[in-house]
Amino acid sequence: MASDSAYCHVLFRELNTSETYMRLQRLTKLLTFVLISVWLSGCSWFEVYQPKVQQGNILEEETVNQLHTGMTREQVIYLIGTPLLPDPLATDRWDYVYQVRQGHRLLERHGISLWFNGNTLTRIQHLENDQPSQKAQSDQNTAS
Repeated sequence: MASDSAYCHVLFRELNTSETYMRLQRLTKLLTFVLISVWLSGCSWFEVYQPKVQQGNILEEETVNQLHTGMTREQVIYLIGTPLLPDPLATDRWDYVYQVRQGHRLLERHGISLWFNGNTLTRIQHLENDQPSQKAQSDQNTAS
C-alpha cells in the first residue's frame, strides 16, 4: 500500500506541474496576443497631450465695443493694438484675428476687420468662425 500512495503522490505532482505548465503557456500566449494587438493598433488608445494654443490679437468685447467709425488709426492702435499681420497691398484694411487650437482642431475663432479711408475708420465688420456674424451683416446692410 505504501508503494501505491507513493505512486499516487508522484503522479499527482506530475499532473500538477503539467497543469501549471499548461496554464503558464496559455497565459504567455494571451499576454503575447495583447502586446501584439497594442503594438499593431499604433497606441491609438492613448492620446498624446496637446495643449491649447492661443494665436492672434486677444479681442475683449468691452474694448471692441468702444470702436466706432470716425476714429483715427492711432486711436484704434491705442485701443486694441496693431494688427498681427498688416497687409501691404490693402493698407486701408486691418484684420484682427484670434483663434484657439488644440492640436489640429480649431476650437474657437473670432475677428474683426476695420476699413479706413485715409486716416479715418469708416467700417467695422465682426467675424466669427470665418463667417461674418449677423451683427456685421446688419451693420453692412444699414451702411448701404
